[in-house]
Amino acid sequence: MTKFSKDELDLHKIYDKLFETMVEMILTYKDTQKVASTMMSQALRLYKSILTDGEFKEMVRTIAEKSKNIQPFEEDKTIH
Repeated sequence: MTKFSKDELDLHKIYDKLFETMVEMILTYKDTQKVASTMMSQALRLYKSILTDGEFKEMVRTIAEKSKNIQPFEEDKTIH
C-alpha cells in the first residue's frame, strides 16, 4: 500500500471536494462552460492574490506550455 504524506492527502481531499462541488454546479445549472470558466476565474484570482506579478506570469506561461498534457475526464466521469 502506498503511503501518502499529509500534504498529498490534503491535496486529494481538496481535489475530491472541488470535483464534487463542480459536478453539483453542472447538474444544477446545466452549463459546463459557465462552471468551468467561473472555476478558472476564481483560481486565477486566487493565484493573483498570493503570487508576485512575475510568479503569476510564470505560472500562467507554464500552464499554457503544459496544456497539451491535460487530459479530458474519462467517459464515466465526463461532465456535459
